[in-house]
Amino acid sequence: MKFQTDQWVIYDPWKDKPELSNPQRAVILYVFKKSERSLYDYEIYIDSAKGRYLKAKESDLYECLPQI
Repeated sequence: MKFQTDQWVIYDPWKDKPELSNPQRAVILYVFKKSERSLYDYEIYIDSAKGRYLKAKESDLYECLPQI
């Protein structure tokens, strides 16, 4: 898997559609083992005012650049 637990990422399931795109900062909570995977690869927490827990595909995530 590309990402690890406790790693910050950007979650954007609509990155291919600019009119719907809304990138959000998230942290990886759990990486599903190969035997546990059906559709999703990770459990994440969206760091926003609402603060949501989601299951996400690796293709919907990309690296979060470190803040300086």
